[in-house]
Amino acid sequence: MIETIARPLAETPVPRADDPRLRAWIAARLRDASPVHLRGVETHFLAQIPDGNREALIRALETVVRGLHDQGRTAPAASTAPAASTTPDVGTTPDA
Repeated sequence: MIETIARPLAETPVPRADDPRLRAWIAARLRDASPVHLRGVETHFLAQIPDGNREALIRALETVVRGLHDQGRTAPAASTAPAASTTPDVGTTPDA
């Protein structure tokens, strides 16, 4: 059986999306989650791309960011790069 809340919903207001406190809270949660997210991107995506191709990907993404800047838009601020991956490159085996 589902329990119901004893008090009316009007007593627990839901913040509006444009509430600066909510926006600050969301920004803080995103900042807190970013190191974990970047480690996942490194492990599951970037580590699978050979170094030469990785440089090409970086150049392509930098071109996109420059294009946004030229249009007067801003890209999200860059954060600290993830630590070097400890996963072996695809197609290689760890040293025995």
